Amino acid sequence: MQMEIGQTTKMLNNNSLSCFVAPGMHSTVQSLKMANKSSFVSSHQQSLTVNRVPSTVNHGHSTVSMNTNGRGVHGGSDKFGIHDPTSTVLYDFLTRRSVNTLIYYFDEFHDGPSKNWLEKFENFKEREIGFTQSDEFLLKMMSSRPEKGVMTVSHPKGYFKRQFPFTIEPRRIAERILAIREQLSVEWKKDLRLISSENNELQRLHLELALQPNISLDSIRKKILDSDPFANDTSALRSSNYRKLKVLLTHHASYAVLQDLHKSDNHSYMWLESFLKTHSVENDEDFVFTLMRTPNVTRVNPDSQVSPLHIAGDILQKRLEIARDWRFLLTSTAEANRKLTLTTLLQSTNLEEVFDPAKVRVDPKSQGFDTSSDDFNQAQP
Repeated sequence: MQMEIGQTTKMLNNNSLSCFVAPGMHSTVQSLKMANKSSFVSSHQQSLTVNRVPSTVNHGHSTVSMNTNGRGVHGGSDKFGIHDPTSTVLYDFLTRRSVNTLIYYFDEFHDGPSKNWLEKFENFKEREIGFTQSDEFLLKMMSSRPEKGVMTVSHPKGYFKRQFPFTIEPRRIAERILAIREQLSVEWKKDLRLISSENNELQRLHLELALQPNISLDSIRKKILDSDPFANDTSALRSSNYRKLKVLLTHHASYAVLQDLHKSDNHSYMWLESFLKTHSVENDEDFVFTLMRTPNVTRVNPDSQVSPLHIAGDILQKRLEIARDWRFLLTSTAEANRKLTLTTLLQSTNLEEVFDPAKVRVDPKSQGFDTSSDDFNQAQP
């Protein structure tokens, strides 16, 4: 496989690179620092030639179920799934944002080969919005074969050509994704606590608009999450992740309320179903504001009033409940990462039929096997 890439070299302060580094990325940063030192042109072209290295590692897959009932953000099929505390939708989204974060790091450190490989793996870039089955995605990456290549760097006019060999190790990239996934889960558990403040802020703004219809929202809006992307204790895309997490949360809350109305209030159910088909949740604040400011709707057979303001209040309350559920689910991220690593290990050593990864417990401190497991004892001679 041969790829042509054009880009402009940026001078970075090597002492500041460590603040962007997720666990497990230090070797990559060191190699990139050396590459930056050897760069002597401000604009260059890269030519990559990648060859696969044979490997005997078995390719394994795990089956991940996905609930896809209901309708989507724009009225199509529900690519996120209806709110379900046991659904894999949160982990799929967490993995997707972890991959996005690693791609961002690769881009910042000018690691073009790794960035291009990750974007093309399992067509991630093309199917990013509807990304599902994250466990299968990571397991396949962990058991994929290494790829070697050569990067040719030259002046735009062809002067000073130099070649740099490189090796893409999918297993190490997967390990970095797992490390970032664990870091993001810690951040999201903290950020989801802000949903109560977000709800209060939306209600305050609605009251301000009711009292002063001509006032600008930007002049009275308060920023709930204040994140510094250059801080050592935060991920680079934290603000973006938070916005997208709120959108996903509002989407699930809206359809959870829709399900509740289907059982209790048919008129409100039909009105909200129609509203969701014509209004996007991509901007969660605008979506809720539109609901709050929509006048009551009169329905007949039987005669009743549909109150969009009350529906908006139900959605805000449901957001709070789902956020609490998700914070609980995120506490198991480290354990889920260890089980994925264990599954890959058992597959590569042909022990998958002897051990059941779901039953083998892992000591988080020693990273060793719990020999009290029934599967472990049965495997002993």
